[in-house]
Amino acid sequence: MPDYILSKDDATHAWQRVPEQQLPDEDMLQRLVNDNPEVLPLGDLSDDVPPLFIVAREATLDNGNVDVIGVDWNGLITVIECKLDRNPEVKRKVIGQILGYAAYLWGMTYEAFEQKIARVYFDSNRCPRSDLKGVALDEAMERFVQGQKKQSPDVEWSREAFRQAVTTNLKEGRFRLLIVVDKVNDELRRTVEYLNACTDPTFEVLCAELRYFSTEHTQLLVPALIGKPAVTKSTAQQGAKSTWTLERFLSVLLEQVGEEAVRVATQLYDWCGQNCAVTKWGSGTEIGLFYSVINKDTSAVPFLVRSDGKIEIAFQYMKRYPPFDQETTRHAWWGMFSEKVGQSLPNKEGRPTMPLTALSGEHEYQEFINVVQWAIDQVRASWNK
Repeated sequence: MPDYILSKDDATHAWQRVPEQQLPDEDMLQRLVNDNPEVLPLGDLSDDVPPLFIVAREATLDNGNVDVIGVDWNGLITVIECKLDRNPEVKRKVIGQILGYAAYLWGMTYEAFEQKIARVYFDSNRCPRSDLKGVALDEAMERFVQGQKKQSPDVEWSREAFRQAVTTNLKEGRFRLLIVVDKVNDELRRTVEYLNACTDPTFEVLCAELRYFSTEHTQLLVPALIGKPAVTKSTAQQGAKSTWTLERFLSVLLEQVGEEAVRVATQLYDWCGQNCAVTKWGSGTEIGLFYSVINKDTSAVPFLVRSDGKIEIAFQYMKRYPPFDQETTRHAWWGMFSEKVGQSLPNKEGRPTMPLTALSGEHEYQEFINVVQWAIDQVRASWNK
């Protein structure tokens, strides 16, 4: 890219050069990201990447201060480190820094993340929104989601699903790591691309380049995303190599929950093998899960069973396929869990959970199977039309 770009003056109709400028310091780059996270080119990852809600700036961890932390409404945490190209740390040290910050966030509880990071930020003068002082993280996110309704009117969100997603991501270390620079060097570019190619896709290591051009009357940013994975996060997770087996899964489940949960999980595993196209294992390191897809060429998954004793009802995946792309169908399915299985799910979006042991009784187990089979029949009937 040249060290200037051309801008047309609407009054004179003349083109003028807008030269590239150096940002005065890293604090300005950090404030730019903190106050205007929309400048980050995360939309280049896919068309449906949720906007970033900033929950920390200069957050103190045991191994240093994280420049910026953001969370999206799906509960994915983005750890951001800002460096100028002239800083010698931008080549190698920054990689170790951001990985170190992720390591210290890994295993943190939702409550600790809220109290030590988000609430500290909301109550400080570093947060540009004074209305967030004293506000809980889930309430702050709810306000953010409401503010995004014009751009994303179809988004349905719940506090419980958000809290569960953040909890799981912290426990399993699922983060997006983002290095923001004013100009990317070849060594950083190659390192980021290598990490994305060789590491488990449950987290992303990316670099956002924000080149700055200005005159006395004009300011321009030219963003670029470096290290974009060859496949999207969700696709990568589906194809990721898993170390989970049925033996390991049941062993963990027995230790954490007990024999009754193991019995129900075994029944569900056998049912999946007999009634769905293929059963797969998740790639999480701490929590194992298995799920079955209705057709091997789709991601139509009715439920997932976890090694911590929970069943996730997969509205998130089913809503991609008719008739579950319709609110009325999702609502009908959601209501069946309460009416027939005796489980009131918190929402009909995302992946709300219920305990495995709720299916200990023969009647409850069979009603659950009937409700799931109804959903599968609905999808298959749509395909056959």
